Amino acid sequence: MNYNTNQTQEHTHKTVSQEELHNALLKSLTDAKNFRLLAAQNAELLGVKNSLKRFQVSRLKQTHKDFLNSPDTQEATCFFLEELYNTKDLTQRDSQTEKLIPFILKVFPKQTLQIISKAFTLDALTERLDTQMANAIILDGGNNVTITEQEYKKYCTKATTKHEREQQLNLVREVGLELCSVVKIPLISQVLKTMRIPAKIANLLEIHNFLERGFNTFKNTNNPEFFVTNIYSREMDVLQSYY
Repeated sequence: MNYNTNQTQEHTHKTVSQEELHNALLKSLTDAKNFRLLAAQNAELLGVKNSLKRFQVSRLKQTHKDFLNSPDTQEATCFFLEELYNTKDLTQRDSQTEKLIPFILKVFPKQTLQIISKAFTLDALTERLDTQMANAIILDGGNNVTITEQEYKKYCTKATTKHEREQQLNLVREVGLELCSVVKIPLISQVLKTMRIPAKIANLLEIHNFLERGFNTFKNTNNPEFFVTNIYSREMDVLQSYY
């Protein structure tokens, strides 16, 4: 199914001021950190959230199996699964990055700052939605429940809204398309390479790795825009079926 994405495209190309980027980064990092700390301090909540994440990754691998099995799009699919919806422990990154936002704004190229900001916004939103779902499962006394498609759909629609899920997918799409755009900027590859050492010194290597991996992934993918918009369209179809 095709979806009208003009509004998303306009938002993708909007120029954001340094102050807006600073505030967006700080809010997203703080929100994501707080949701992760909440789970870290509650073994039951952490366990259910991890079960939700594992199910979603497994479901995404099935939904996009053709992309995952294709040599041209396998790398891009893994990037989406491992970077935009991951189960990694990011508490150390949270504590490091929050203190270094002014440095991030000075060091990273302006073409990549909006990608970083939107990736963090997506991260915070995903953590919030997973927390809402996990809490709903626990309240129903189902902390030991096996997460199936039926259970995931039930608690997705019970604890999160369609608008929130659309916002999540729009952010996925925007991050992907902006990475596609960065690939076309002359000399950006060299800029990212020269940034590796200062990023490592400043404890920002994880953020740099995200950008560099995204850049190299889409550089090596034929028609990456087609890949991103297809991921978006398929996930929107899943969302429509849920709600």
